[in-house]
Amino acid sequence: MVKGLSAWLIEIRNRGFRTCDYVFRRLMARSPRADGPVLVLRPDGIGDFVIWCDTARELRALYAPRKIVLAASHVYARLAERTGYFDQVIPIDTLAVRRSFFYHFKTLLMLSRVQPAIILHPVMHREQFYGTSETFVRAIPARTVIGWSLETSGGWRQKRDDALYTLLVQRDYAGKAVNLHNATFLRALGVADYVAGLPRLPRFPAPLEPDRSRKHAYFVLFPAAGSSQRCWSADCFADFGRRLYAATGWCVVLAGARSDQPVCEDVRRLLCVDAENLAGQLMLPALTEVIRGARFLLANETGIAHIGGACLTPTVCVLGGGHYGEFLPYKLPDDTDASNPVCVTHPMPCFGCGWQCLYRDPAGVGPVPCIARISVDEVWAATCRQLHLTVGPSA
Repeated sequence: MVKGLSAWLIEIRNRGFRTCDYVFRRLMARSPRADGPVLVLRPDGIGDFVIWCDTARELRALYAPRKIVLAASHVYARLAERTGYFDQVIPIDTLAVRRSFFYHFKTLLMLSRVQPAIILHPVMHREQFYGTSETFVRAIPARTVIGWSLETSGGWRQKRDDALYTLLVQRDYAGKAVNLHNATFLRALGVADYVAGLPRLPRFPAPLEPDRSRKHAYFVLFPAAGSSQRCWSADCFADFGRRLYAATGWCVVLAGARSDQPVCEDVRRLLCVDAENLAGQLMLPALTEVIRGARFLLANETGIAHIGGACLTPTVCVLGGGHYGEFLPYKLPDDTDASNPVCVTHPMPCFGCGWQCLYRDPAGVGPVPCIARISVDEVWAATCRQLHLTVGPSA
């Protein structure tokens, strides 16, 4: 009964936001300028942005001399600014857009002031992240609006939203990796000779950590993820850390957001060796440079694993099957796997479940089986291959 009432109230709220978008467009939105900027809508995850970053670099040349404005998730907005690919980055709190009418309206006013001539909506699943970017397409007029065609029919509401686009890009096929889809979208914009490569982040122009220079070689452990079901256990991270420390003598650095401090502290305690816990101490651009300077990174399936690969830091990712093949492992145009990050998996027939696990503990405690069953020995063996180490020491 309570769940049904909650779902009903959420649906009423969502319809209210949708109505607000169309009313704003009709009565309050500023008219687009013919020479106006390009507004790119990407209020999604860190990993999504990192994979797309090479495409952003191509947009500079494609739309010069127009101003390029990125509406980005507040989680990685500062990282986007540091790339130098955008003239302006507007941070968006995706959750607040869908929960607060005041914040929703304020964000629409801010984006309306851009008066874009062109809106690009390269988020493949347009309703992803609470439908935030689709909200902006509904509310902000532009002369040209380009986004992805959806594979499913969503009824009259979707048809009404589709009518706002001047071009809907068709995906080659649903199972293709995101980095190849990004190339498809760019070619639809007219960059015919673009070939998908591996994600790369530019080196930032100025030092970000003047007081944190590290004179000794180090490796990074990132034991957190967006959901606890995607996290390899703290015991496993600690066991692995002890092995790599014993084999190399490199210092151990633990990293994460402020909310990840407890799990990082658990790993640090279990390591039984000196380790630096940076969880919650660094903004994302500074953390990126810490990862760039590391000899190695071990991470769960999270945006940090993509940052490791994009910084050319040898990276191993403990990868579950929820979105296997969509984000990781990376694919190249010839359909071969890219080698960094190296992904360690426990194959199961249910791969591709979208994290709707059929076999998870009903109590919802701990990682899903496809992650829990990955052994430290398997991750260690992949690391030895990645770093050209002799296999050992064992636990």
